[in-house]
Amino acid sequence: MTDMTPAECKAALEENLGKSMTSVLDLQEILSEERQALRCNDTMSLNDGAARKRMCVVRLDELDAERTELSKACGFGDTPNAVPQLAGWCDDGESVLKTWTAFLDVARQCSDMNTTNGAIIRVRQSQVQSAICLLRSGTEDSNTYGPTGQNSKELGTRSLAQA
Repeated sequence: MTDMTPAECKAALEENLGKSMTSVLDLQEILSEERQALRCNDTMSLNDGAARKRMCVVRLDELDAERTELSKACGFGDTPNAVPQLAGWCDDGESVLKTWTAFLDVARQCSDMNTTNGAIIRVRQSQVQSAICLLRSGTEDSNTYGPTGQNSKELGTRSLAQA
């Protein structure tokens, strides 16, 4: 157990959650911009967004580690319920718990947005790969042979200049 008073713990947790909320809202904005870049096929914005997204996630991981350390130091461990328990111990008014819940809501929205953006990217990659296969061998999954008698799957590896 720590020598930290509930008031000191509340101040530290509020500071951490404030930074966490700022970071997760930044991530939400980046994911919205990423979706727009996907709509517009703006690869420069996608690349920029990916770098910014990585920085945001690293920052959120750092803040999560700080929260875990605070929770452990106050004797609440690192279980999934540790932050709500810690918030209940240090804040009678439950403002910290409300901030925690709001943070989790935005984090879930970010997770959903990231999943959707990732699905869009995977579909586009598949479409591009199909187009490349068609250009190289005539069909995506044909069982035909090329001019030298090679199976079309082997033809898929030749350069587009030879196709």
